[in-house]
Amino acid sequence: MPFQPDAGVWGTLLGASRVHGNVELAKVASSYLLELDPSNSGYYVLLANVHADASQWKSVRKIRTMMKESGVQKLPGYSWVDVDKSTHMFVAGDGSHPESAEIYSLLEDLLVPELRREGYVPQPYLPAHHFPGCEPLIQVCFSQWYVRI
Repeated sequence: MPFQPDAGVWGTLLGASRVHGNVELAKVASSYLLELDPSNSGYYVLLANVHADASQWKSVRKIRTMMKESGVQKLPGYSWVDVDKSTHMFVAGDGSHPESAEIYSLLEDLLVPELRREGYVPQPYLPAHHFPGCEPLIQVCFSQWYVRI
């Protein structure tokens, strides 16, 4: 390579290692990334996901502990939507929007049949948030996906 790899190159390699399930390559890429940018939560999360995909739960816990000890926090995902000249913000796993009950109900009606038909299986290592009135499958899905309308 005619230049020194930067965080963009190592990040691409880390992402590709998850796609291809290459834990060893993920470890190499993340060691460089965490040296270059130790406060970037995305690198920790992606590395933890590589280990989780390989059912290496001890490693997942170790990475999460490293994050906590380093003071690195993953910020929640969020989306904005404009409706009738009014902007609404939605945060992943948040039910504080005044119309969240109706939104989750509508999403449940639209998503659950499709998820079941497609054979969606929630990832067991990710926590489920509690959304009152929603069936368990949709609670797990909302916890694992960013809610976007």
